[in-house]
Amino acid sequence: MNLKNVLDKEIESLRPVEVLNRSINKGRLPHGVLLHGEDFDVLRSVCFALAARLLESDRSPLQHPDFFSVRPSNKMRQISADNVRALNKQLQQSANQRGRKVAVVFEADRMNVNAANAFLKTLEEPPSDTTIFLLTTRPYDLLDTIRSRCLNFKIPTILEKFNHPEWDKWLQAYAKWMRKAFALPKSTQDTADIILSVYGLVARFKNFLSILSENEWKKLKETLPDELEEEEIDALEAGVYKKYRNLLFAEIERKTMEVAVSIPPVPPSVKLARVIVHIEQLKNLFEVNFSETTALESFLLDSLRVWSL
Repeated sequence: MNLKNVLDKEIESLRPVEVLNRSINKGRLPHGVLLHGEDFDVLRSVCFALAARLLESDRSPLQHPDFFSVRPSNKMRQISADNVRALNKQLQQSANQRGRKVAVVFEADRMNVNAANAFLKTLEEPPSDTTIFLLTTRPYDLLDTIRSRCLNFKIPTILEKFNHPEWDKWLQAYAKWMRKAFALPKSTQDTADIILSVYGLVARFKNFLSILSENEWKKLKETLPDELEEEEIDALEAGVYKKYRNLLFAEIERKTMEVAVSIPPVPPSVKLARVIVHIEQLKNLFEVNFSETTALESFLLDSLRVWSL
């Protein structure tokens, strides 16, 4: 199977993907491969394409009897030691089609300590004719010993602008709000209007994110394999919400920079840096279940103070 048949040209031409493809051609792919980067969809696409090649299949790896996976389960989105042991047991069995076996650990950073230690034993004594892919957007949350036993590849992000009419309207309203925040002097009424606008932006953001993630989840749910357990399905649904939340905040960051540098007479580089640092800090807090609406409100009010100085 050729990667050109399953990967977008832009992804296929990425240097790490070319190296991995050549390694398969030469039969030199190691038993443990860590794929990391900012775009989980790209990581999954690359992994599935490589898995299909290893399994010599034109079908999706999800439909192959020698493809195994483990992913976060339940609302806490954790991978437990029991999940890892079940995967290990599957990998110890002979291949159904007398070829290779391929396993994938989705969001490997979600392994708890016991799971990580159990998985480490698998990497130290890998089953024969088996390739294990670990996918993560947070590689440094993995144990050092796990990272060191895998071949590491950072897969660059394929930047795409998110297009949606309602979201475009939100960004336009946000840009207008930013320009008002810059405009000095302000009356007491102007200041009150700008602050009230924050809560309007937050409410519209929350509503849009909910509708967007619900619609995308409905589409994804129709494609899921029947054998997934309820906890895995819950985790996938939470993952869809997380994906679009992060995407929208990345769009806000991009729009912030775009508007800031367009304001004469001189781009406010120091102010812009402070605001961008704030939004990056908030994105990190999402990993500990910080509310995105609270985060957006905090970001807007903090940036209002910065812009109006």
